Amino acid sequence: MEKAVLPIHFEDRSGTEFERLVFAYLVRLRTWNKLEWLGQLGSDGGRDIWGVFNGESYCYQCANYKKLILDKITNDIDKLANLSTIPDNFIAVCGNSVSTQMRSRVVSYAQKAGIAKAEVWSGVEFEERVRKDAPDLIRRFVEGEAFPDSPEELILAAKSYNIKNDEDMLDLIIECFDRPAFTTKFQNESNIPAFEKAIADTIEVLNTGMHRLRDGQLIRTIPSRHRINDAHLKNVLREITQLVTTLRDRFVQLKRDKEIRPCGCGSENCSIFMLSDKACEQMDQIRSQIFEKFRSIKPGFQLRLY
Repeated sequence: MEKAVLPIHFEDRSGTEFERLVFAYLVRLRTWNKLEWLGQLGSDGGRDIWGVFNGESYCYQCANYKKLILDKITNDIDKLANLSTIPDNFIAVCGNSVSTQMRSRVVSYAQKAGIAKAEVWSGVEFEERVRKDAPDLIRRFVEGEAFPDSPEELILAAKSYNIKNDEDMLDLIIECFDRPAFTTKFQNESNIPAFEKAIADTIEVLNTGMHRLRDGQLIRTIPSRHRINDAHLKNVLREITQLVTTLRDRFVQLKRDKEIRPCGCGSENCSIFMLSDKACEQMDQIRSQIFEKFRSIKPGFQLRLY
């Protein structure tokens, strides 16, 4: 049974939505030395997206119009020249069809302005690039999956997509421990209920790959520890998971023993708790053990208690 795949009508989306899609695609394309979405801030000087990779600069200009307008592209190139920000590569990403004559005129104008390499991607060409290199973006952009709002969230999502080996998976798991629930000394913990929730969320991400913030918001899905292939890495991550579970269980026991107890104001929403020296020592000790386990499998591991 045949199923028709209709082309994406980029021109039906706003300019900001289109730029966001292009930025999300580029994040997945390669590991950039620097990649900035300047168009979202306005006054971009002809640079919607600016990247640096292996010593070369790339300027991506997003032209999501029903018909490509030469003056718009040339004006942007003129801005680059006037600001002395001539890139090594200039790529015009369009939302619709582009004639051969228009391509030639854009490339010629860019080269005369001092840009070594210039390209024009039509809407269809860009769509096929996205389908090949980042199909998850099609689900978000076309099929209604929630689309991240900020460049930071887009980069997080892209890291999960660009996994190549066990080392990449380990790096993603380590990122989930770079949060106050693991790096703040227990005596300085300012929100005990949120701490307890963060520990439960970390157990979830280790076992299922569901990565959440303290408020329960799902940030992304990463590979769980079960996806690791190397037997030694998998075994150490199993031990780390056991230690995080021990941390949760010890926390519960310390509450039962009144070593961790509410301040006594009577408010159900109060985040202030009284912490005994015993509770602080035991909670810090277990988290330090977790970090030691990570150091045994990740050279240069930097997380510690502050």
